[in-house]
Amino acid sequence: MDFDLTEDQKEIKSTARSLLEARSPWTKVREASESGAYDPALYKELSELGWPGIAVAEEHGGQGLGAVELAVLLEELGYAVAATPFLASAVAASIIQAHGTSDQQSKWLPRLASGEQTAGIGTRDLAADAAAAVDRNGVAAQA
Repeated sequence: MDFDLTEDQKEIKSTARSLLEARSPWTKVREASESGAYDPALYKELSELGWPGIAVAEEHGGQGLGAVELAVLLEELGYAVAATPFLASAVAASIIQAHGTSDQQSKWLPRLASGEQTAGIGTRDLAADAAAAVDRNGVAAQA
């Protein structure tokens, strides 16, 4: 059994590595860390390349590839410490694709696949703790 990446998967990996080396240098990573925000220009470029929809079915505007191709991109994004909402958006798209109703799929998947919509992942308790921390610091929570 061969567990190596296919040639297409290796090409995705190589392309991602090259692009992220150029677009996500340590200065950008530090800037994003200090500002507490992701790099919208980088995410826009990744979206134009179709990365957010790599594992989303073609019928919903994605590329229709699979979990391995998604994992290849996630590995390279992690290696570059790229400040994007890619992981959360990809996880949300995967969950909606696997378990969402057809209405949820048609509403959310095209927007997530195109990068028009991003997602965040958390729990109700985490959100409540974050809101309490904001209140303790005297900063008004925003809806």
